Amino acid sequence: MNRAIPPLLAVLLGFSLLVAPIVAAPGNSLSATSDSSLQQLSTADGSDSDLQVLENTTNRLWLKNAARSEHARPSYGVGTMLASMDDEIQADHAQYAIIDRGFDDATAEEKRVMLRDAFDRIKERSDAIESRERRAVRAHANGALSSSRLLETLLRNYEEAAVLSKSLEKLDDRSSGVSNSSLPIEDEQGRLEMHRTEARSQLAAATRGQERTDSETTVTVETSENGYVISMLNENYVREAVRFDNRNVSEPSQFSGLTDAYQYTLEMYPWANETRSSPSFNMHTTVQLYKLDISHDHGHLQTYLDGGTSDIYREAQFLNHDSLPVASQQPVTKGGLDLMVNKTVGDGPSELIVSDSETGELRSATISINGAEVGKTGADGTMWFVPPGGGYELTVETTTGKRISTSISG
Repeated sequence: MNRAIPPLLAVLLGFSLLVAPIVAAPGNSLSATSDSSLQQLSTADGSDSDLQVLENTTNRLWLKNAARSEHARPSYGVGTMLASMDDEIQADHAQYAIIDRGFDDATAEEKRVMLRDAFDRIKERSDAIESRERRAVRAHANGALSSSRLLETLLRNYEEAAVLSKSLEKLDDRSSGVSNSSLPIEDEQGRLEMHRTEARSQLAAATRGQERTDSETTVTVETSENGYVISMLNENYVREAVRFDNRNVSEPSQFSGLTDAYQYTLEMYPWANETRSSPSFNMHTTVQLYKLDISHDHGHLQTYLDGGTSDIYREAQFLNHDSLPVASQQPVTKGGLDLMVNKTVGDGPSELIVSDSETGELRSATISINGAEVGKTGADGTMWFVPPGGGYELTVETTTGKRISTSISG
């Protein structure tokens, strides 16, 4: 899937971290049928890109053959807290033992060796984060790990990635004063950034009571053998998706340069490209990743393209749910209540409106999905929530004592 590119652009290959031009030029062809909001894009070589093709909003990375989908509450268990503390202690000890002890008195060659050893230790820890994540996701998909424990693992990785990132910053400071010392620190920082997403930041805030309490934050967790999607609603709709099978570091990059990869990535998100502002595109050469950061009319998109597979490996979306287009409506009249479920496109959030069948008055109510409470409607009778994959059982209990359950189609 290597592509030709003008010779002038070959100079871009010599940099490990570059910002792409803001204006996208016509590039590699991507085609998609428009008869379904869940159609997959087809790349130029005919392979699936694993993106939901959505109208009037940005496309989204999704799972094939999801094995499990349910709601969970984030909690920072004692075991995870102790594990994160141990991660930080180990990282700090490695930094001290390899870099700080005797560094100033070492020769230039000895310093280069020490710096490389420290970098290799950090890289090993970064590899361990990714392995831990994959094991936890597969255990969840197989029913061997609870959703809460999976979220704890993602939070532990979030914390450890921050510790390792600080260690890399210290390493970079040390390296700058040593001649002929070149380490791919920016590329490794790019890998760690993937574990410091907005979704995980909000999970961390919820567990610490910084923004919303644990009881107010409900997370939709969906997994398969090859990836996961977590999503939640606070002030905005926040979604993180990962496809492990779209990652292959052993293959050379399928792109002939930065601009080639940039054009290709933009065409995978055509609506975001059309409404974009201030995009940036980085190439992390040594870890085979291209990162697109782009703001658009509905929010913000951050996506990682794997060079070896030419597929989207990770994606984080931060969206204004009120601006998302409604794909369908499902009205229900039962037990003296009128319900209206407004479903946004793809696997996005839904809006529930509860009113009294006789008077038409909007009702405050407690809402449960598949037996788990997910929130309460406001005084205006409405509530936004992220549904699990497929159909589900919706239960509504008003403050006036009316209680109904009904099946909502997927």
